Amino acid sequence: MISQRRANILGGVGAGCLLFTLSWMLLPKSVTRPMLPLLETMGPFSWLILLAMVILPIVAARRASNWWWVVAIAGTGTLVRLLLMIH
Repeated sequence: MISQRRANILGGVGAGCLLFTLSWMLLPKSVTRPMLPLLETMGPFSWLILLAMVILPIVAARRASNWWWVVAIAGTGTLVRLLLMIH
């Protein structure tokens, strides 16, 4: 069983992944250029950021505060929008 404090930490990590993805999508390329080496370093594991921005807030919402559902919905919406941009 996850305590409320640990659930909030998981939700915070998920929110951080969401903010990272949103900044990469919404900010100009000149601002996001320093993030490219980080994504290249992660290589094939960069999809974990997308998974974490949806799954971790859901875990936090189930164990801690219902406000984490807002972060989970935002992460899901961002994931759908990113997939639509790819296709």
